This record gives sequence, C-alpha cells and structure tokens, in this order.
Amino acid sequence: MFARPCIFAICSEASAGESKGGIRMAKTPQFDQAQVKAAIEAIKDRKRPALVRGPQSAQLQTLRRNLGQRLQPLFAEAGLDKEKFNKILEQHQHEVRAAVEKERAANAKELSLLNENLRRGLANQARALEHIAFKPFITTLIPIPQASFIFAQPVGMLTDSNTAPGMNFAKVSYTQKNDSIQTTVFVRFYFFWQNQTDFLAVINVDSDLAAVGVAQGSAYPGFFVPGTCDLNLDATLTVYLGDTEISYQSTETAVIDSIHVTGGYDIFLPDGGFQSDDISGSFHLSCTNIEVEANQTVVFQVEFEATYTISDGGSVVLDFDFEDNSIVCPGVTVELLTPSLAP
Repeated sequence: MFARPCIFAICSEASAGESKGGIRMAKTPQFDQAQVKAAIEAIKDRKRPALVRGPQSAQLQTLRRNLGQRLQPLFAEAGLDKEKFNKILEQHQHEVRAAVEKERAANAKELSLLNENLRRGLANQARALEHIAFKPFITTLIPIPQASFIFAQPVGMLTDSNTAPGMNFAKVSYTQKNDSIQTTVFVRFYFFWQNQTDFLAVINVDSDLAAVGVAQGSAYPGFFVPGTCDLNLDATLTVYLGDTEISYQSTETAVIDSIHVTGGYDIFLPDGGFQSDDISGSFHLSCTNIEVEANQTVVFQVEFEATYTISDGGSVVLDFDFEDNSIVCPGVTVELLTPSLAP
C-alpha cells in the first residue's frame, strides 16, 4: 500500500535554513527562467469550467429584449392585433425553450470538466493523507516571497506591475460599456516550488491577496426590459501539478465584493441604476494535503478575478490604479510535512 517512499529527511534547500520556534525555515529555491515561462504558458490560458447561471443568463435576457422590440410596433398602433400578438409570443416561447436546451447541453459539458478536476484533486489529497496518517511529522516553512510572473487579461488593463519579495503588485484600470455575457477579467500571480528530492512530499500552501480600489456597476433604464449589471470580485488560489488542478477546496476562494444593479423601467430618468463600492481588504487563501511527486514542480496561481454580465445597457468600471490603489500578493508559504525519525 506504501509502494512510493515519503520524504524522511528535509530536502537540501531546507537543511540550510534556520530553526525558529521549533519550526524549520527553508530557503527559497531558484528556478530556470525558461522552465518558469514554459510552465506558465501551459496553464495561463486554461479556463476554469463554470456552469451557466440558470434562467437569468444573458442569452434569455437578450431574447426578452428582442420580444419587446417586436411588440413595440403593435402597441404603437391604435389597437392590439391579437393574432399577431399570439404569434410573436409563440415564437418567443420556442426561442426560450431552444435557449434552455442549449444551456443544458453546455452545463453537461462543463460539469464533466468540473468532475474530472474534482476527481484528480480528491485522489491527490487521498494519497497525501495516506502517507502522513498516524505519523508524527516536522513542519518546514518554505517562504516564497517573490512572484516569478504576473499575467493579466485583457493585457491592456494592466497599467503597472512589479515583482519583489513581499511586494508583488499590479495596478489595474478597466472599463466595459458593451453588453457582455458572463465575461471574466483577471490578474494572476505565479509562484513555484519544486520537490528537489527523490521521495514523495506532502505540502500545504498559504497566501494572501490584498485589493485596494473601486468597483462600479451601472445599468440603463428600459421601457420593456431594463438594463442589468452583475459584477463579482473573487480571490482564488489554484494549485497545478502537471495535469492535476486542485481548485475545489473551499479555503481556496474568498469573495471580495458583489454588485447587482437594475436600470428600472422609467426611461425618462437617464441615470438608471448605479453602485460604487470602495474595496479595501486582505483575503487569506490556503490549500492543504497536496501530494508532490519526487522532483516535481508545483505552480501556485494567486488570482484576482472579476466576472460580470451586462444586459440591455450598462457598464463596469474597475479602478485599482489611482494613487495607492493596487492589487498585492505578498507571496506564498509552503509547509513541508516531513515524518519524524523518532519511533
């Protein structure tokens, strides 16, 4: 059952560290830049599966808007043509049913990807727990204070960035005024750790993401269908070990802010709905019991993510650029769990 050996000695970079309070501090290993770039290229465009959010999806809202546009000429006439009205409603119901079926098919595909990621992550955790179960172990703290790379999408929203020990930051300015169906923009900080031994390792990882700035959402009024704007800001930690992605643990995600505004039906008031939130806080993220194969490199992705939907007129503004506003990741800390040699 224990075919693969577990680490019984601190890895070479850890042995050079200083002991503090009974916990060994390890030095941060250096990585070849070509290796770092290759690892980032392999995962930076990987999209996280996400289920379509039910009947309130932007596609159905677009159908409702089209319905209103088709009904407007009828209301402009002196009387209501019942036959035309019923025909338009029938066509609308057919389009709604088709949209629901399309969403169901998309959900099934995304659910399959989610399940695959979950299965791999759970299997990794089960193996890790198996190797440390009922064994006293020493915790070695390995701080990784400097990010190897900062990546943002779309690229144009990143106005400034820097990687330095304990102060990896990104400045972001982003505005969207067009209707958008569940669009995501993000800033990602990448950190690396390698198990530089010939034995299996079990680790935990902790990080923090601090965000100081302003998030705004607005929606335009409408006669038949008012505009809506939904904006969600999240901090996430994702662990990559080759094809295995660990992103299911609840401690890997923290909600930063959420905005929902509706424009209303009064077309004579051009302001519609508007919400502006000041963002200022630090959000702790962690992932536990990760199995790392001998000589395997682990990629830690700490992410600021903004997901929004704009329907029937509205806008989104992210300002993490003005003066001292920014998104900061002070680094990650790896906890290496090494079984004690004591009987």
